[in-house]
Amino acid sequence: MTRNYEAGEECVGAVRRFDGVDAVHTRLRELCARAAKECRIFSSSYVQLPNSVEQGNQWERVVAERGISIRAVHQDSFRGDSAELGAARWLASLGGRIRTVPVLPTPMALVDEHIALVPLDPEDATRGALELNGYEAVAALRTIFEHFWVTATPWDEPAQRDREGLSPRERDLLRLLASGFTDESMCRKLGISLRTVRRAVADLMARLGAHSRFEAGVQAVRCGWL
Repeated sequence: MTRNYEAGEECVGAVRRFDGVDAVHTRLRELCARAAKECRIFSSSYVQLPNSVEQGNQWERVVAERGISIRAVHQDSFRGDSAELGAARWLASLGGRIRTVPVLPTPMALVDEHIALVPLDPEDATRGALELNGYEAVAALRTIFEHFWVTATPWDEPAQRDREGLSPRERDLLRLLASGFTDESMCRKLGISLRTVRRAVADLMARLGAHSRFEAGVQAVRCGWL
């Protein structure tokens, strides 16, 4: 869009701004209510349990009566949060499909093929969102969603370990560790506590027989884990 603007060409799509999480949830409900085919959601930041019977019925009408498909991908860490699990069970009860991955790039919601809600600040989805309109404008976001969807694990199944015995979270933790992320930045990326990160790192180091994080990275490459 920027390139077209600078070249003096017509911009493809339009942008609207919504400030605050309540405005985002309201807009998402409106968009889903008029969706023609499917709603795709990244992260529990954009999933909200209905706070009234009327809101719950609105979603039920969208899914049951109009046959709209809902797919959501959350981070693995949501499995330990009772409120987020409640939202997953509620979506599943409506026929929605939910999967999880260790790390997501950003919260977002896609409605049909041409509308996307993306956060104003990827680190703080409560600030609000931008709505992008236009098939071309959201094409890359659709591709990103589908890539994560096919590699994700159904939310009600345990994460599968690979041939090295690593879970998806452990694999991503190794990648972050090798990239020089601090414990604090890793816990933000993975959505888990600092204590959990440190315990997981210590376990990986022990399995690799490493006495330092640098040595763990070297050993992980040598063993084919990275």
